Amino acid sequence: MSELERGVKKNVTFVKIDQVSEAIGVHPITIMTAAYRLSDPETSLQELLARVEREMAEVDL
Repeated sequence: MSELERGVKKNVTFVKIDQVSEAIGVHPITIMTAAYRLSDPETSLQELLARVEREMAEVDL
């Protein structure tokens, strides 16, 4: 965990994301969304969520 906090570890598994999200009481998608927002601050949260919703509808999930 401390490697993640310091930014040393960049490649994180879904299992680790799930463990971290459970520990801090948020949904794993919240962590993923935050990570993508940090990597592309020009895209608003609303734009990102709209894209996810649109793509989920396209694949009928």
